[in-house]
Amino acid sequence: NANVIGGQSAGSTMAVAVVAGLWNKTINPSVIMTGSIKEDGTVGEAGAIKEKARAAKEANATMFLVPAGLGSEVKNYKREKKCGNYKDYKYCEISYVEDKQQIGKNLGIEIVEVATLEDAAKYYLEDEKTV
Repeated sequence: NANVIGGQSAGSTMAVAVVAGLWNKTINPSVIMTGSIKEDGTVGEAGAIKEKARAAKEANATMFLVPAGLGSEVKNYKREKKCGNYKDYKYCEISYVEDKQQIGKNLGIEIVEVATLEDAAKYYLEDEKTV
């Protein structure tokens, strides 16, 4: 329902739409996607994933495709303590590791990470297995 589409994040969606048009395929209306598209067909970066996922859910999408690595966010850092022995000495190391959570979990939408246009087509194009 958008009147104007701008920015590189719509590139992957437009690429899938072109493929669908050329192959006379139907696009699954319950899938929404974000991400730029590179010359080699890989899906590139996109920003504001959480906000876009919320908008996708509000638009009645059941699946939101995002660039690989962007389907979760760091919510917190967990403190981990590891101890060991070295000769006659006992030592402990404390580190802080990311506590990642799936973005779609709290929003109620399935978020799937895709790396290529071919990956996206498997979800976006009905009855499609490969591009």
